[in-house]
Amino acid sequence: MATVIFDWDGTIAESASGITRSVQYALSTVGIEESDVNELTHFIGPPLSVEFKKTYDMSDDDIRKAILAFRTRYETEGLLECNLYEGIEDLLQDAVERFGMSLAVASSKTESQLHRLVKHFNLESYFDVICGSAPEAEEPERIKTGKSNKAQVIEKTMHLMEMKYGELVKADETYMIGDTIYDMEGASMQGIHSVGVTYGYGQRADLEKYGAETLIHSVDELYDYLYSLSSL
Repeated sequence: MATVIFDWDGTIAESASGITRSVQYALSTVGIEESDVNELTHFIGPPLSVEFKKTYDMSDDDIRKAILAFRTRYETEGLLECNLYEGIEDLLQDAVERFGMSLAVASSKTESQLHRLVKHFNLESYFDVICGSAPEAEEPERIKTGKSNKAQVIEKTMHLMEMKYGELVKADETYMIGDTIYDMEGASMQGIHSVGVTYGYGQRADLEKYGAETLIHSVDELYDYLYSLSSL
């Protein structure tokens, strides 16, 4: 039985609006004005602290202030400013009911945020495990290398699935589907298959550079890919 782990932003949901608007607000609290939210899509996926530092060379104090402002706006408004990609719910349903797959969702969003979203879109029945990160994971003092915590979230997801199944999750039958280098990097660190989707917010060249074994360009193509796995 194949185990499939989905990223959320840019893989299951079009969530740019809520994230970029919240980043725009956060930047304004530290004196940085960005008028075009389309210039902020690179904040989708990586830890905020990494992107604030890399893009604006913020001080640690300003990073903390901006992250707090982001969370305030995102929790109250931004979280639900998103939509499922067309066809994704049918894909999840068929993956479970027709293809006999075990599904999980692994995101760098906090655990509470991810559960709220999955519940909001009535997707709970499709996932054996819903795994987010701890809020502290984005704090500047805990992010020193520029790498996201996604590998840790994927590792935790696999551990929770093993606890649920009562047996080891086989790496050669496990697939991580995501749209950023952090998903590909995390999959590689766990020794599982990496599937990059180009319809999200990452770049094809980056997905290839960070080891995507397969590239998928649409939800329909992802459906066909999962169907092909079910016949192996």
